[in-house]
Amino acid sequence: VFSMMAQVGSVAHQFRLVSTRTGDDQMAALAVAIMAAASIAGRLVGGVVLSHVGSKTYLYEIYVLQALSFVLFAFVQGPIALFIASAVFGSTVGNMQMMQPLIVAEAFGLKAYARILSVSQMITTCANAAGPALLGFLYVTAGGYELAFLALTISSALGFASLYAAGPVRALIDAKEKPVQG
Repeated sequence: VFSMMAQVGSVAHQFRLVSTRTGDDQMAALAVAIMAAASIAGRLVGGVVLSHVGSKTYLYEIYVLQALSFVLFAFVQGPIALFIASAVFGSTVGNMQMMQPLIVAEAFGLKAYARILSVSQMITTCANAAGPALLGFLYVTAGGYELAFLALTISSALGFASLYAAGPVRALIDAKEKPVQG
């Protein structure tokens, strides 16, 4: 929820951020195109990476890259730096959405998969809708994107912490199999 809210908020505000910092809508459009191309490449690379690392490890990496991109967006000014930030951010876009059904299946199994995924998607959709509004509110309140993108960095870190706090999938299965003492 935290990471997806941050991701969708950033996607919605990227054009304005780049346009404001460069004074050029064409540069902003190019930054969005770079983000979109990096998103496609990121998902293709992600498919290969997932055959070598666990899904939670992969998501940890995505959350860290996303947080790094938000720090970059908070501070970089020139077109080249903004293009780099856009590429780093783009490499994370779509990966979390792609991973959500896999994580749900790993964590809860397939017996109640449809019900759990439906509720999970509903909650995530609400967070997605809140992201652009939150970023806009922070932009207006703080008078710029620096604080707003640092808040997104924290939001991505909270996503990382939430996934980490969920613990290993095997621990959930083991807890269900142990007999109750008493």
